[in-house]
Amino acid sequence: PFQYTLPTNEWPNQLSAPTDKYFAGWLVGDTLMQPGDTITVTEDTIVKAAWAQDDYYVTVGGVGVNYQNAGNITHADNIIGNVSYDYATKTLTLENATIYSVYTGGTITTAIYTDYFNFNDTLTIHLIGNNTIYGDLFNGPATSSHRYAIDAKDLAFTGSGSLTVTASEADDASFYS
Repeated sequence: PFQYTLPTNEWPNQLSAPTDKYFAGWLVGDTLMQPGDTITVTEDTIVKAAWAQDDYYVTVGGVGVNYQNAGNITHADNIIGNVSYDYATKTLTLENATIYSVYTGGTITTAIYTDYFNFNDTLTIHLIGNNTIYGDLFNGPATSSHRYAIDAKDLAFTGSGSLTVTASEADDASFYS
C-alpha cells in the first residue's frame, strides 16, 4: 500500500469542464474527495474528475442561483433575510425573507423564477418565520410571464412559516405555474 495525494486545485483548472458544470472534486470509488486529500492505495484504483451542475436554473430576486451562492442567496436591493437553495432536493428555503419583484429599465425581475426549459422538477419552497414577496407595477402590456411573483412549472410549500404576497397591481402578485 502507498499514500497518494489527489491533485491540487491548479490541476483541475486545466481540464475543460462540460457545459454548465464545475469541478466538484475527485471521485474515488463512490466517495467524493477534494484536491489535496490523501488516499491509501492497496489495489488498482480509478480516480475520476467529478463534475456537478453549475447553473441551477432558479432565479431569486434577479439573482441566478448556482453552486457558489446556493447557501446564501443575496442581493443588496431585492433580497432581505435568509434565502438558500438545496439543489439535491430542489428546495428553496425562505427564513424571515423579503424578496422584491421589480420592473426597472425594461427588465422584469420575477421574485422567484424557474427556467421552463431546464428546470423540470417541483420547486419546493420551505417557509420559516414571516416571509414576504413584493411585486411592482409593470408598465407595459400584460404579455410576459416574467411579471409574476412566483413563476414555476410545479410548486409545493412546506414549513410552519408564512408567506405574504403583495403588489402595486393585482396581476403582479400572481403565482404562475
